[in-house]
Amino acid sequence: MVQDTRAQGMLQGQADGTLRLEYVSVDSDVKVGDIIVTSGIGGVFPKGLPLGTVSSVEKSANDVYYTIVVRAQTTAENNEEVLVITSLTDEQSASDEDVSTANSTPQGTSRDAATKTKDESSDDSSDTSETTDSGSNE
Repeated sequence: MVQDTRAQGMLQGQADGTLRLEYVSVDSDVKVGDIIVTSGIGGVFPKGLPLGTVSSVEKSANDVYYTIVVRAQTTAENNEEVLVITSLTDEQSASDEDVSTANSTPQGTSRDAATKTKDESSDDSSDTSETTDSGSNE
C-alpha cells in the first residue's frame, strides 16, 4: 500500500531481486519517492511496516495498471537479527472497519483531493465554533 495515498497493490519479488508493486490502477496517485507499507488487511503482517520506496512509475498506452518498481527498505544479507512474528494482536491487524474503509474509498486518490477534504472539514468545524460563540453572546 502507498503510505500517502493508500493506493493498494501487491508487492512481488522478481527473479532479478527487484520488487514490483502490481495491480495499482492508473487512476491512483503514485510517484517516485512514495513509501510502500504493509496494509494489515490480510492479517498476515501488521499494518504500517515500511517495505520500500517507489523508484519508478511507468504507464504504457491503454494499460489499466502502473508498472511500479520498488527499492527495498532493507536487504536480507545485511540483517544481523530478525524478529519473527508468530501472531498479531487485535491492534496490529486491520480491523473490520479499516478493511471496510479501505474498500469503500477510492484507492490512490489525488493528494490534493485528500488535502482539500481535510481543509473543508476544518472549515466546517470553525463555522460551528463561530455559530456557538455568537449563540452564547446573545
